[in-house]
Amino acid sequence: MIALRTAKIQSLTKMTKQWNELSIKPEAINTMQKQFELPTVFCKMLLARGIKTPAALQQFFHPSLAKLHDPFLMKNMDKVVHRLQQAFAAEEKIMLYGDYDVDGVISVAMMHHFLETRAAQLINYIPDRDTEGYGVSIRGIEYARAHEVKLILTMDCGTKANAPIALANRYGIDVMVCDHHLPNETLPAAYAMLNPKQKDATYPTQNLSGAGICFKLLQAILQTERRAATEAFAYLDYVVISTACDLVPLTGENRILAYFGLQYLKNTARPGLLALLRQAKLFRKQLTISDLVFGIGPLLNAVGRIGDATTAVELLLAKTEKLAKAPLKTLVSCNQQRKHLDKAMHRAAQDLWEKEANVATRKSIVLFQADWHPGIIGITAARLVDTFHRPTIILTESNGVLVGSARSIEGFNIVKALAACQDLLLKYGGHAYAAGLALTADKLTAFKARFEAIVAAQLSAQQLQARLQITSELQFSAINFEFNRLLQKFAPFGPGNRRPIFWSKKLANNGHTRVVKEKHLQLGVVQDTNHSMGGIGFGQAAALEIVEAGDFDLAYVVREQVWKNCRTIQLDVRGVRATIPEQDARSDRSQRVRASVGKSFG
Repeated sequence: MIALRTAKIQSLTKMTKQWNELSIKPEAINTMQKQFELPTVFCKMLLARGIKTPAALQQFFHPSLAKLHDPFLMKNMDKVVHRLQQAFAAEEKIMLYGDYDVDGVISVAMMHHFLETRAAQLINYIPDRDTEGYGVSIRGIEYARAHEVKLILTMDCGTKANAPIALANRYGIDVMVCDHHLPNETLPAAYAMLNPKQKDATYPTQNLSGAGICFKLLQAILQTERRAATEAFAYLDYVVISTACDLVPLTGENRILAYFGLQYLKNTARPGLLALLRQAKLFRKQLTISDLVFGIGPLLNAVGRIGDATTAVELLLAKTEKLAKAPLKTLVSCNQQRKHLDKAMHRAAQDLWEKEANVATRKSIVLFQADWHPGIIGITAARLVDTFHRPTIILTESNGVLVGSARSIEGFNIVKALAACQDLLLKYGGHAYAAGLALTADKLTAFKARFEAIVAAQLSAQQLQARLQITSELQFSAINFEFNRLLQKFAPFGPGNRRPIFWSKKLANNGHTRVVKEKHLQLGVVQDTNHSMGGIGFGQAAALEIVEAGDFDLAYVVREQVWKNCRTIQLDVRGVRATIPEQDARSDRSQRVRASVGKSFG
């Protein structure tokens, strides 16, 4: 009976998810509990983050800007600062060259604001996604030559721009690279490179965003000028947007930048950022990393996907709110177009994948359609990863070649996989979980076969099963405002410091659970007959049957809601499953993984 019920539950979604609870030795939790006098669940969360000492606890719960690293620890920083000072003195024309995504446009805007009182002439340049592609382009170098640029500062790109930088050198243009992407074995012949991932680099934080690296440059210039460190902090409103939207780990220095950046952004006076916050309904709110990823990021990214990303820079540099209105309107329009294309392409890609041969045994997804929009393929790849939990590459045709966006799952470095296929590719680059590539059409069949073989060799069937990472079991009786106050000490939440997912068992419907807007589940649930909680399961209407059938378990995030000045604690539900009967649980104590209905994100 139980097996039949489980099969029915699994049929409700395309991708069931395993529930994996964090395992920490009880003796380690007990030791920490005695030392810090914190509830067990918080000791477990601290240990999972490697925090074991009073000093580490103090630094984690109380970030300090004084703990930011000396920018001159970054390889080549002194050389970059010296060359910029030469350019200032000689009144050279400087090009600020950024990528067309959030990180790139934020970097250009931030450096422009900072340098405009120091440099005689600044030119901002963002390549066109469709005609130039990612990174430093030959067209961009030719543009610099035509405008008599003497120095180019690349941001969020340039680490693999060997040919364009070689051309710039022939033209007598110095190129300095500020980037965070993984380098190839042979670096471009740049005047200097700031990249913590380059060989022999010893900077303590390798995973800064592109704008994070630009912030370190900004700090270094101020130090050289013997200016106050607080002048650099005024740019943290920019840095936090980049840090959030580029999904870098929120640990170490990134945690400090995000923690204070959210405060600076909430109180920003920059007209362009104020326009974005108002549009996203985030004005003067207590901001979270998720607010920026889902509220600000899509607006800034959309114009680079659909239109001209220089419009985003124009908005960010607007001197008045009146001047911000026109570029903001363009961003909003592009985002609406993006949503329409996104929905249609996701549906088409999913249909195409389900018609592919040997779908049941395939470990990777590689799809191509010549008419897919090049600005949307990355979103589509991410959505297919979320649905099918496989490394995914979506390709389209642009200027006679196939260009693609790749997205991955935990435990599979997609850039390294592309490196193993580089003889079939024209170019590639990116991060462990997100990358871009280009190849000719005649290499597609061979590439698909090799990529599939690489994935199959590296990933087990268990790794290809989507997982819901759960921190701990909770009793409803433990969830209150004091619990939430302690929980918020772990914020900001994001990659490397995920918002914890808890679970509670043997729950019952209190009669208030219902489907809203045809796809969401609004829950009223009770534990032990006298501890009730409300919650919402976005996109989880299919789980209503489980809730109405009897005892069930919930996996959820704890959130505080404020409505008409009334504060409540709500559950943001991530998974629902039927409770395992005690006799079955006793017979298989080792089975910590069960199928669930729901999403796993935080």
